[in-house]
Amino acid sequence: MKKLLILSAIFLFGIFSVSAQNAWEVFVEWETTGDCQFEDEPGNGFKVAITVYDVANDMVVVNNDVMDVSETTFSYTFDVQSEVQYHCNLTGIEIPDFIVYAAVYMGNSGSLEPICMKKSTTPDFDCQDFSVGVPIPTLYFD
Repeated sequence: MKKLLILSAIFLFGIFSVSAQNAWEVFVEWETTGDCQFEDEPGNGFKVAITVYDVANDMVVVNNDVMDVSETTFSYTFDVQSEVQYHCNLTGIEIPDFIVYAAVYMGNSGSLEPICMKKSTTPDFDCQDFSVGVPIPTLYFD
C-alpha cells in the first residue's frame, strides 16, 4: 500500500511538472467602450503587441511581438516560452526582473491610422511568474 501511495505521488508530481513547463505565455485582453467603435467597413480589426524587457540586466527579451486579430476578438495569448525560458536559464546574469509592455491598436487594414490605441506597462514579473503564465490587466478603449 505504501508503495502505491509513493508511486501515485510521483505520478501526480510528474503531471504538474509537465503542465507547468507549457505555460510560458502572456495573456492580453481588451474591451471597447465609449467613443472607440468600429465603423461598418471590411478590414476592421486589432493589432496586439508585446515587448518583454528585463530591467535587472537591461535586455529586451521579446521585441515587439505583433499579432493581427479580427474585430470580434478581444484577447490574445502570446507564446513566449522560447525567448523567456532561454533568458531565465542564462548563467552569469542578474536574477531577471521583467516589465511587460502591451499595446492594442484598433483600426482598419485599409487605413494606416488607428481608430484608437491603448497601452499598458506591467512591472515586477520574475521567471516563476512566466512559468505559470502572465496576465496583463484588461485594456479599456473609451
